[in-house]
Amino acid sequence: ADDWHCEEATVAFPKPGGSSRRIHLVRALLQQGEADALLARARKLPYSRDPDSVDRRPTFECVLVDEGCFLPETGMEPLLGPLLQSRLLPYVRWRYSCPHAVI
Repeated sequence: ADDWHCEEATVAFPKPGGSSRRIHLVRALLQQGEADALLARARKLPYSRDPDSVDRRPTFECVLVDEGCFLPETGMEPLLGPLLQSRLLPYVRWRYSCPHAVI
């Protein structure tokens, strides 16, 4: 029973045709120490420079999850796994009124 709470701000941006897109900003999804640990780990990962399929510019991507499982060599599961389960998943379920959503 995690007592995590967050603040959310929503902004709508107009789209061509009259509809809009909404962006939800979630404050306090990570604590400062958690963000620092993720950033430190991310800086040690190898990033692909393969050309992007759209603009052919380097992708600078690093695959963290494959077929629903964290790749062990990234070292991200101990850092991201608990955050996804205890914070992001409950938020997504609440935000989209989808109690069975999975990440």
